[in-house]
Amino acid sequence: LEELRKKKKADLKTKREADRLAKIKAEKDALKQKKEQERLAKLKAKKYREEQIKKLEELRKKKEADLKAKREADRKTKIEADQKQRELKRQRKEKEKADQQLAKLKAKEEERKNKIAQLKKELERLQREEKKAEELRKKKEAELKKLAN
Repeated sequence: LEELRKKKKADLKTKREADRLAKIKAEKDALKQKKEQERLAKLKAKKYREEQIKKLEELRKKKEADLKAKREADRKTKIEADQKQRELKRQRKEKEKADQQLAKLKAKEEERKNKIAQLKKELERLQREEKKAEELRKKKEAELKKLAN
């Protein structure tokens, strides 16, 4: 009976020790599992951060490329606008020059017309004077004939 009691006690002690060891092992395993989960979570978070950084970097590069393209387009547009302005200015100057030449030609034409009109008047005056002189000459001739007769 004593042996049985001792054996029971020893079995109980062994069982308690086994339970204690099992509990310690379970805690160790749980801690290990928790650490592994934390490590995996950190790894996942790191991978996520890296992906986000990569996405942001790609977005930044794209925005830079877009901005560069926009600046280039703006520069080309400005160059074209400047060229058009210069062309318009040149055309305006040419038109002004042509207008001035036309005005000079019109003035010369007007002057020529005035000169022609003046010469016509002069011619008419001379023709009238010639006619008067002719009439006067005829009159004188008639008088001379009268006197001669």
